[in-house]
Amino acid sequence: MSLVAEQQTLDGQVNEDDGPLLKRRSVIEDTEVDITPMIDITFLLLIFFLVASVPDPQVAIDLPSAVMGGKVDPQLSTFITIAVNPVDPDDAEIYLADGRQQSARVTRKSKGDASQKNEIVAVLREAVAQNKPHVIIKAEKDVRNGEVDRIIGYISGVEGIRPHLAVFEED
Repeated sequence: MSLVAEQQTLDGQVNEDDGPLLKRRSVIEDTEVDITPMIDITFLLLIFFLVASVPDPQVAIDLPSAVMGGKVDPQLSTFITIAVNPVDPDDAEIYLADGRQQSARVTRKSKGDASQKNEIVAVLREAVAQNKPHVIIKAEKDVRNGEVDRIIGYISGVEGIRPHLAVFEED
């Protein structure tokens, strides 16, 4: 008995042209390629070339000095120090001095209170009158960016002042 079934027509003849009743399933080949070994070899080659390469000091590039990073004369500058408030990190401590000098501490800001802004603007206007056009804003590394932006906003309202920013590590 054959696996291929034959169909009979109405007149009783066997017709082999119609083919089998059940089609054979075609074998599906696995066409995916495992690229894991290729990635491993690529990373090994990358590491090899990084370790084995020797930089040529004669090909080194001389980078230009920064245009905006020039020195600022401290004699012609007013310092504002922004420090982290250990009690309330959202409210930074502001000092009108180079560092945390309690005698130069500016009053704290409060909601709707402009006393801090007025105190800073008054000191800066006095500095412009004394021919000190630069303001160096020194901020501790953990001070929030919004606090620095707020002080720059106060400074921008004073004519003749050029702000400069510096970041320092906390003592």
